[in-house]
Amino acid sequence: MKILYDCVSIRVILFGWIFGLLLAFTAPGANAGVITFDDITDMNVASIPDGYWGFNWDQFLVRDATQNPLAGVQNALVTGNYVACNYIAQVATVSDATFNFNGAYLRSSYYDDLSISVQGYLNDTLLYSSTIDVDTTADDPLTLEDERWYEFNYLGINRLEFNAGNNRFAMDNFTFNEPVGNRPIHNPAPGSFLLGGIGVTFVGFLRRIKSLG
Repeated sequence: MKILYDCVSIRVILFGWIFGLLLAFTAPGANAGVITFDDITDMNVASIPDGYWGFNWDQFLVRDATQNPLAGVQNALVTGNYVACNYIAQVATVSDATFNFNGAYLRSSYYDDLSISVQGYLNDTLLYSSTIDVDTTADDPLTLEDERWYEFNYLGINRLEFNAGNNRFAMDNFTFNEPVGNRPIHNPAPGSFLLGGIGVTFVGFLRRIKSLG
């Protein structure tokens, strides 16, 4: 999936990359993962509350894709029953402290060839800007490529904006703070393995010192 980046400032982007790489190696497991939107409500539609997974969600809601007649909403579904959607004709925003946005599964709710502008900011500085075209269709079962997955790898941002104009899109498996290039997997975040390994090694080291003493 080709995405064209509009570079604003080489210096600022490098700063964002350094911040993002530090975050990727130091963020605890609780601050990385794949958001499936399946633990917000059991109703057909509900707003995504601020604080969900530590983010502020503006102009986003969740829908039960299995109960929705729109093919694009149904075909955005990857995990569970729910997908995130933007309020129609509204710029939808995800914000927090500095984070890395890996990517997400995206479909257009109504029409094929929907253009979505996806921009990543650090405070008020635009670091990344991409425009993607999404369809309503499911993946072609005859190919191995998952056409619904869009990889961004926006590193070191604290605000993410989705602008679909006067249209609506559906999103699932929002992935953040994972190693660059990783598709969503439903295992403990790599950070938890790293920290756990360091902890086990350190405890073993202390026991070794104690035995020698």
